[in-house]
Amino acid sequence: MTETNGPGHAAILRAAGHHDAADLVDAINEVNATPAADEAEPRPTPEPPSVYAAAEAQRQTEGGSCSTPSGAIAPTFREPMTPRSKTMLAELAEREEQVAAARQKANEIKDQAKRASAEADRLRELVIEAYASDDQPQAEKLMRAKVKADGRNAEPWAERTAGAERAAARVQAETDTWRLGHWRELLNEVEPDAHAAAEAVTTKVAELEQARRHCCGACTGARPAG
Repeated sequence: MTETNGPGHAAILRAAGHHDAADLVDAINEVNATPAADEAEPRPTPEPPSVYAAAEAQRQTEGGSCSTPSGAIAPTFREPMTPRSKTMLAELAEREEQVAAARQKANEIKDQAKRASAEADRLRELVIEAYASDDQPQAEKLMRAKVKADGRNAEPWAERTAGAERAAARVQAETDTWRLGHWRELLNEVEPDAHAAAEAVTTKVAELEQARRHCCGACTGARPAG
């Protein structure tokens, strides 16, 4: 059975009661053109408000502070950490370490060159001795080792050494230039410690002088100075 609810169906009934055929046809066409309630486009379901939106609404309603709802994790906002500035003395120490490392590298290259030369000379003597003893197999074995040692000794050790020494000198010059450009800041950092050290030395000298006077007074039988 068809339901007769709604304005369209009421119009049909009125038209039928008055026996007006034209009005009846118009009413039926209007009902057919109107979509049924169950055929209308469904409305999207609104998303539930977030816990922070709910808290903000509560704050505005109550006039109080916005508190975090139960069970919610409040966002944490932290100030960005400012790295501690490195002291001038610490930077100077790092630069001096770089100078020492560059010099150490140059010294290591020199040592490698000396060892390569010594090994080539040692194998040369062993080869000569093997030939002198008419030990052909041993001489051939030593010759293979000597060829390898000669190749190692023939590497550009002089150029490597000169390059390492130049690099060390360059780092030293950069450190000296930096030290001269920041001598005032360095002095300001050293001055408090220098004053403290000077006061400690002065106090120690005074204590030693007092002890000396006391000792001299005791030795001469005089009353020690107060």
